[in-house]
Amino acid sequence: MYDLLIIGGGPAGLRLYEFENCRTKTQLRFPQKVAQVWLCDMLENRQRLLAEETDSVEIELAPFEICTLELDRGGNYEAF
Repeated sequence: MYDLLIIGGGPAGLRLYEFENCRTKTQLRFPQKVAQVWLCDMLENRQRLLAEETDSVEIELAPFEICTLELDRGGNYEAF
């Protein structure tokens, strides 16, 4: 498990990638609840809401897929 430190206010972008050439399912856990977790395109435009009011999200990545998430902390701008 890694600690996630976000400095400054507003939503945070998180980019993940699959590098072993296999379909992968993973769960991301956050140290505190986030208001919303969005799946975004590479330009960080919101595409699909994945979860609300949660401290974790499960995602599946295709081989060599790059995934961009936006974590909206809902006005809670303390560092995670």
